[in-house]
Amino acid sequence: MVTPLDVASVREEFERWARQENNEPLEPDFSGFAGLLTRYLSQPLSDSEAAWAYKHLANVFACGGEPAEAVRVHEAFEQWLPGKSPRLSLVPPYYYPAADQPPTETMGPDEIRLQFLSQSVQFATSYGAVGRYKEYVAKAESALAALAPTRDNLKQRFFAVLIFVDAARLADDFDRAERGILQAMAIAGQVGDAAMAAELRPFTVLSEIQLARRQEDRARCRQKLQHALLLIEELEKTQPSNQEWRWFRDALVDYFTWSGTDYS
Repeated sequence: MVTPLDVASVREEFERWARQENNEPLEPDFSGFAGLLTRYLSQPLSDSEAAWAYKHLANVFACGGEPAEAVRVHEAFEQWLPGKSPRLSLVPPYYYPAADQPPTETMGPDEIRLQFLSQSVQFATSYGAVGRYKEYVAKAESALAALAPTRDNLKQRFFAVLIFVDAARLADDFDRAERGILQAMAIAGQVGDAAMAAELRPFTVLSEIQLARRQEDRARCRQKLQHALLLIEELEKTQPSNQEWRWFRDALVDYFTWSGTDYS
């Protein structure tokens, strides 16, 4: 008889796998962790545990270069979800929260549905990799429309749309990518907080830079790079200890090189 997996063991294995994924040149054990999550899903689980396992299993397959399996798991999740009431943490790695965790710090079914579709570029491009990009677009638009917009889920909606932009860009669906960038800007405009709006703006500009490169539009890329630098410089003045802006600068270097723009 196979011994059931307990929550602590699965979390321990997840964290070990995540360390491998983030510690190049070590190759994460995609197949091993996928097997463990598949086994976990085969046993009785709470709604929250099952949603967490489905979400991560699909992403492990996507990151491991198995888009068809990622799509299969997502469709299994879609069939499983109706009538269920999972809650997950808003904070990675999204462990199912304690009962006393405030509602604003958790995701319910509608938020989980959106987060599943936007959890990574690898997952977002899985449908396209198996010739089903239009289905992904329909699912993404449906999930976003089903989520009642609130201040608490604004950032989730914003970053989900930018992942959808990534999927459109990589599918060469440029008109949809442009519309998505405008949609993300509109969501950021709803924040009602100048400081938070300033933090979100560089991410839409980065999407514009990435789109310009995909379209081989060096002039637009150069223009947006200068805009991004101005935004980052202002944020570094107001948030000098925030290392995220150093990461953002590093992410721009390759685009400066490609566009022939001086980075000094």
